Amino acid sequence: MREGPSTEQVRLAATLIGSLTEKVAFLGGAALDLLFSRDLSDVITLFDGRPTVPDEIQTADDPLRTFLGTTLRWCLEQEAFLDAISANLPPDHISQSRQAAILQRIQAAVHPN
Repeated sequence: MREGPSTEQVRLAATLIGSLTEKVAFLGGAALDLLFSRDLSDVITLFDGRPTVPDEIQTADDPLRTFLGTTLRWCLEQEAFLDAISANLPPDHISQSRQAAILQRIQAAVHPN
C-alpha cells in the first residue's frame, strides 16, 4: 500500500500553495506586494531555516514537485523577489548576509544538480 505525503511535505505544500494564490491574483491583474507578502515571508523563512528544503522538494511526488518548481521559478523571475528576500530578513548585517544562501537554496529547488 502506498503511503501518502509526509507531514513535512504537507506543511511545505501548504506554505507554498499560499504563494500560488498570490501568483494567480497577480496574473489576474490584482496588486501584488512581494515585499510584504505574508505567504512569501513564510516561504523565505522556510528556505532560511531549513537547508534541506531543496532536497525535500526533489523527493516529493511528481505533481507536488512540479507545482512547487513552477511557483518558485515564477518567484525567481520577478524583479522584486530579491528585494522581498532582503525585506523579510532582519536588517542587521549577519541576517542580511543569509540572502545569498536563501536564494541559492531556492534556485537549487528549481534547478537541481
